[in-house]
Amino acid sequence: MAANTATTVVDLDFDKIKDNLRNFLRSQANIKDYDFEGSNISTILDVLSYNTYLNNFYANMIANEMFLDSAQIKDSIISHAKELNYLPSSCSSANAKIKIKVNPTDNPGSVTLNKWHKFSSSINGKSKTFSTDSDIVITKAANTTTGVAEWISGEIEIYEGQIVEEFFTVAAANNFTATLSNADIDTDSLEVKVRASNTSSVNAVWSKVDTLFGLTASSNSYFIEPTQGSKYKITFGDGIFGKKPVLGNIIEAKYRISSKEEGNNGKTFTNVDLVSGYSNTVVTTIANSSGGTDAESIDSIKQNAPKSFQVQERGNK
Repeated sequence: MAANTATTVVDLDFDKIKDNLRNFLRSQANIKDYDFEGSNISTILDVLSYNTYLNNFYANMIANEMFLDSAQIKDSIISHAKELNYLPSSCSSANAKIKIKVNPTDNPGSVTLNKWHKFSSSINGKSKTFSTDSDIVITKAANTTTGVAEWISGEIEIYEGQIVEEFFTVAAANNFTATLSNADIDTDSLEVKVRASNTSSVNAVWSKVDTLFGLTASSNSYFIEPTQGSKYKITFGDGIFGKKPVLGNIIEAKYRISSKEEGNNGKTFTNVDLVSGYSNTVVTTIANSSGGTDAESIDSIKQNAPKSFQVQERGNK
């Protein structure tokens, strides 16, 4: 067999790969015509060079994606971040500050804006939904000037985003995990409830945690972690660190889908839902909407994930 001392294995360019094969053939006397472009041997060399080029490219991409520093695909970067126990920031909903005055037809002691109470605003010609993130009770108080009873709230923060509800049935197939459908979720808005079955009307609210410390077998807790497609996945305890849902339980996930920067600069807001059954309301804007941002970028994850792992929630002395 011919010696191959002239062959190099570090070239990635198609033409150089083919030249290396030609150099190899020059060291033997059995096969001729490899230097003629129209020959059959030259065509075979083209195929071999092309196949080698593709394999080189594939191997190079695999090697790059194996390390956080060199990875280019976001799913790969997120996977490495998970190994460092780092949760990339989700999209953030724009928020505005308002006050609302309710004019009841009777004389209640208080009225309530429930969590997820909706408001609307038109921003650059597009209708956007805003909502509260907690229950807000407005008590009756006398106007200091007129002495007439009024129902006026304090400063309220409302958050932009379409409100979505998803339901999952706990089954052996999903291993007590639930992947949320929307990549543009604002994870700060996520609310998780679990009920015994489809026929049950009793929902237990479960709390998000990011550590095992303090968890017991009865802790109603869930974890959130990134998954493929820039989405997020809910996971639960194992019955030792955190309560484990049982087969047949129904998981309800409710959250906002952020419009990111498109939700910024909302100036006027209109009440959409009834307030304790009353529709006569006046909304005053205290601060225009701002703070809507995209999910954490690839470069930011690469920079922050290792640093977060180094700190590991330890404070400076």
